[in-house]
Amino acid sequence: MARTKAISLIQSGSTKVDLKEISGLVIENIQKETLSSGLKSQAYTGNPAAGSVEFKRFKNSASKAYGTARTAGAGDKLTVPPTTVNLDQHREIVEEAAKFDLDTFGVGNIMARRADNHVDTVVAELDEAFFQTGVISGVSYEPASGMDTIEKKLEDMIQKLETVKNDYVRGIPRSIMRLVCSPSFYGEIRNYLDKSANNANVDTAAEDFAIFHGVRTYSSVYLPNGIDAVLMIEGAIAQPVVTYPYKDPEKIPLSNDYGVAMFYDYGTKALTPDLIFFYEKGAGTLGTLTVASADADAAGNTIITVAEVALPGRKLVYKTATTTAPAVAYNDVLTTGWTDLPASGEIAATNGHKITVAEVDVDDNKAKKAGNATIVVA
Repeated sequence: MARTKAISLIQSGSTKVDLKEISGLVIENIQKETLSSGLKSQAYTGNPAAGSVEFKRFKNSASKAYGTARTAGAGDKLTVPPTTVNLDQHREIVEEAAKFDLDTFGVGNIMARRADNHVDTVVAELDEAFFQTGVISGVSYEPASGMDTIEKKLEDMIQKLETVKNDYVRGIPRSIMRLVCSPSFYGEIRNYLDKSANNANVDTAAEDFAIFHGVRTYSSVYLPNGIDAVLMIEGAIAQPVVTYPYKDPEKIPLSNDYGVAMFYDYGTKALTPDLIFFYEKGAGTLGTLTVASADADAAGNTIITVAEVALPGRKLVYKTATTTAPAVAYNDVLTTGWTDLPASGEIAATNGHKITVAEVDVDDNKAKKAGNATIVVA
């Protein structure tokens, strides 16, 4: 059956665009508009539509004394540990369009309007998942003493990545580094560059400055809250995506309305966590949590609330004391005597006692933020 023609979208002359063209537009725009699509690794084997793909990372070669291979009768085996990335996020955008709207705006116009919004929705989700994975898997950059200006911090952070050496890496060229900043942090860099004493060649009329100390730089609103910057190599994170084309609007049974839908699958995983650094606002000093206690319905229980949302890759733990709230210093390892705060915040406690809640890294339990309160139990 021939595809439905749009009513008001003209392809060329008097030829009206097919709905499949709008479908193609959605897929193309998602690839074009997402920042993550330009940063993610494309070096995979397999078909994403099959549900998973595989990435491989070769170890560096090592030289040995002449004759070693002849004596052993074999050379060194290539070490290529595979990383499988599953497309385990199955998503949909399903909306209903009233027959009146279809009659008023036309099928093509409705589809085009919703296509634009669907693109925005998917872009946000993919970029948020991409940078959240970078923060969960990457290395926290903590400025050393003396790194008190933005240019010093950034150059130090870049050098940290530049000098990484391990079985897979012997230093990183700046040409393949990518720096993604929050809008506020990007603005700080821009303000620094705008000063003629720092960089007389910066065009203050342009929105982007593109390069900082040889590293391509971007601004994104999709970094996790509290993260100022993520520095990585291009291809450090994999994010295979499969989108499914729109179909003609389907009539909803027992109604005079029609449904429009978009379906997509994706997966996100860090391939080179050692080559991802993130800078948290205020890193290097203990952050503050706003902690409160309120009486719970259950006898002897209190509900602990924390105003701030924990960073990806972290959790909240707590400890109580009779008169003085337990003290916490930055990067203290909080294990003995500390308990995970339940999602509900409800714990058994004694009225008037003190409580300290800390935000710690999931992997090593190092404290990054803390706050305390007086326990309230009726």
